[in-house]
Amino acid sequence: MAWTSPHTFIVGELVTAAQLNTNIRDNTNALLHPLALSGTLVTISNSAAETSIGSFTVPGNTMGANGTLDILYAGTIKHAHAGGDSMTVRLKFGGTTHLADSITFSQIENELYFELRVRVINLGLTSSQFLIADWSSPSGLTGTNQTTLATWQNPSTLYVAHALPAIDTTADRVFDATVQFSIASGSLELKRYLFHGQAASV
Repeated sequence: MAWTSPHTFIVGELVTAAQLNTNIRDNTNALLHPLALSGTLVTISNSAAETSIGSFTVPGNTMGANGTLDILYAGTIKHAHAGGDSMTVRLKFGGTTHLADSITFSQIENELYFELRVRVINLGLTSSQFLIADWSSPSGLTGTNQTTLATWQNPSTLYVAHALPAIDTTADRVFDATVQFSIASGSLELKRYLFHGQAASV
């Protein structure tokens, strides 16, 4: 359910059922119900294929000119293989990959918890965005830069990246995050437990 800019009523105006449904029912549902919410377990193991950890469609005009998307992924990673193995994270919006960077495993981790948070902000236009992402986990990873827009900085446990997409959000657009291990091994495993996507328009 997409958010609609509220109507400003005036004294003496005849209020219709359609106006009430849009301004009260539909907008309330838009606030209460995220665009994406899943607790279904997604497991990537013994695979070097690029695999989605959660995608969803953002209906056209949901974000408005100054709206935002807030996306959260959470789960665990197991790394019981050789040091130097890596995992590439890609963030895609509107069919374009805006961030693609690898994170290298520097030590054995039997169960490493992680959060990936992404925010996409329209910058006063429906086709101009700022995208910022942060990956947080307790230990064992080192960030390596692959593109000028995908610098994962590493103050111990936090990796931050940003990009400047130019996606027309007046049309339906898909957001997706994918993960790809450098090798196929049963000792490399990611489990995504939670996926949440919410939009706000102002």
